[in-house]
Amino acid sequence: MYQVPGMQVFLKSVPLLDLQTGTSASRGDYQYTLQSFDEEALYKFAPTMIQKIKQVPGVTQVASDMQINLPQVHLEILRDRASILNVTAGSIETALKLAFSGANLSPIKEPANVYYAILETLPSFYKDPSYLSQIYVTSKDGKLIPLDAVVKITEKVGPLSINHLNGLPAVTATFNLVDVPLGTALQNIEKIAGETLPPTVTGLVQGTANVFKSSFATLPFLILITVFLIYIILGILYENFFHPITVMSTLPPAALGGLLTLYLFGQTLSLYAFIGIIMLLGIVMKNGIILIDFANESITKENKSVHDAIIHACLTRFRPILMTTIAAMMGALPIALGVGGMTAQSRISLGLVIVGGLIFSQVVTIFLTPVIYIYLETLKERFFNKEKLKAEGETL
Repeated sequence: MYQVPGMQVFLKSVPLLDLQTGTSASRGDYQYTLQSFDEEALYKFAPTMIQKIKQVPGVTQVASDMQINLPQVHLEILRDRASILNVTAGSIETALKLAFSGANLSPIKEPANVYYAILETLPSFYKDPSYLSQIYVTSKDGKLIPLDAVVKITEKVGPLSINHLNGLPAVTATFNLVDVPLGTALQNIEKIAGETLPPTVTGLVQGTANVFKSSFATLPFLILITVFLIYIILGILYENFFHPITVMSTLPPAALGGLLTLYLFGQTLSLYAFIGIIMLLGIVMKNGIILIDFANESITKENKSVHDAIIHACLTRFRPILMTTIAAMMGALPIALGVGGMTAQSRISLGLVIVGGLIFSQVVTIFLTPVIYIYLETLKERFFNKEKLKAEGETL
């Protein structure tokens, strides 16, 4: 590998479901695209931008699809001289087409097969652009005119191909990350783009990074909607405004425990970690539901006080709560340990969130939920007593 000049090796972890979310097959996990109406400005500032992206902390294996230093031959028709020699642009194009495109002149039909007559230049004439002077162009009066007599031949460098995105010329930089959150890396890259790029060149986040950015942009709003829907559904089930709050009191400790576990183990809040938090909230919420249901039945059927009912619920339901918690934690433990090969490394954050959140919430909620239940039930009784006294006073 090191004996081949110019060779670059890129390592990329492939998940079990290899979904292509980028603009094209890339050499990195994330993509940042520059585009502009002005090709000269794009190719002028793109190398500078790519070099600065390489200096961003945590960004590795930066590469781009920009190849603008490839040798090219530019042919400029000398219009005045060509007009004097009766040579048209069409005849020049025809001569170059027959010389280098491998044109099919005509088929030769035989009884057993069909052969095609293909005209092409000898491969030895491809090596040096100076051989173009040996090509002759036919003028209108049938004379043969050397190509360099009517064409100016210039050797330059230019792009191998011009990539486009949404119809505009574009340059895509790909990169990977090491020990840095994607959100932080994107903020640093966009800050550099604002300081480096002119108004005519714009930078866009593409591929997996764009999915991450668009998904997490609406995350706070989605969380608020989710909490509101949970409250409404629990309120309908319990036919009460206070019990949903008691059940939902298990969510903050669980989320806090999951986030603290990620911080302690040096993991980032990735998409897998976010999925783990959603799973964790669903698992932990059933602890509150089990306690509240049993306590309500004790108050309704056995006429126990609020304090005695919730204590009885904690003692009776502690075993099933502990069993379900340990079962869920043991199921997520292999994921947290990274068991399953190289592809399992990306899902470690999911397992850590579930395991750490369950342990922390199990310890906290077994004491926090009964206290909240007692306070809310006391508040509810005072509220309804006031309403009852008020109604009785109005009746009198």
